[in-house]
Amino acid sequence: MNMKALVAFLLFSLSMPNHGWTQTEPAPEQRILPERFVYEWTDNNGVVHMTDDPSKVPKKYRSKSLKKKAEPRTEEVPENTEGGAGYPAPRSTPSDQELEQRHLMEEWQQRYHEWKDELRRSEQRQQSLQQKRADLLTKWGSPAVAPPAVREEVGQVDKDLQDTQAAIDEARHMLEVVLPEDARKAGVPPGWQKE
Repeated sequence: MNMKALVAFLLFSLSMPNHGWTQTEPAPEQRILPERFVYEWTDNNGVVHMTDDPSKVPKKYRSKSLKKKAEPRTEEVPENTEGGAGYPAPRSTPSDQELEQRHLMEEWQQRYHEWKDELRRSEQRQQSLQQKRADLLTKWGSPAVAPPAVREEVGQVDKDLQDTQAAIDEARHMLEVVLPEDARKAGVPPGWQKE
């Protein structure tokens, strides 16, 4: 074959459409991932929020949030994995029951923390009132020898101390007796009181 014929043949070959002369990689396998949901709510300012984690919906918007089915997701399946099966380990997606249990625990934890905060505030108020009472009586020693205005103020502080002690007793009773018993009856999983 002469040189002109060879060049002509090569040019002709290159100008022809490619019919399998180069190896193409097969399209990767795909699998559909488990269905998921999106939760949507509108806050007091009219801002629309979305999340796929129901625990991130603020409590006051949970009853009004919309649960929407998200578009199905797909994931490419690698050809070789260390496990040898060709599929990666499935992602663990919490079930509806697990999400409900988590939501229930969060509700009870919130109640617990509210009463804990109430107890802390009442104890701080009690300390403040005790200090105020001591300061009022420093000069006089006892209410009996104090002027009427001081006696009246000490009497008001004593009444406030009684009210504060009642609030402390109520908060402790809620934390130690009522909440644990009500949570047990509601079927809240153990460990909800942990910080």
